[in-house]
Amino acid sequence: MPCTNQFDNAHPTDNPAAVIPVAEIHGPVFLDCGEQDIEWSSCAHAKAMMAELVAARDSYPHELLEYPHAGHGVGMLLPYYPGIAAFEQTFGESGTTYIASAVARADQWPKLLALLRD
Repeated sequence: MPCTNQFDNAHPTDNPAAVIPVAEIHGPVFLDCGEQDIEWSSCAHAKAMMAELVAARDSYPHELLEYPHAGHGVGMLLPYYPGIAAFEQTFGESGTTYIASAVARADQWPKLLALLRD
């Protein structure tokens, strides 16, 4: 699997194969991100992917949920999964970021189900 060392670059140049070919996705896209993500700049990447979908004039529904106080744990879409606390602690979430990520997951779950249902 291709990877890059340029985690904060939505269009890495060290390994072009690591760029997700978003414009080639022919189906709904659901993205989420936490502005307090200390692992990587997830919101910048998510916004770049959404911009690529718009530029490609993709006709499928797309949704980006941005959570300003959430961290890396917002990406665990399963809001009530028992292993999430350990996951978030592994990625350095605590205090308000930990709570914000949990609230974000609860907010995004019905939105994801609605997108899939429609």
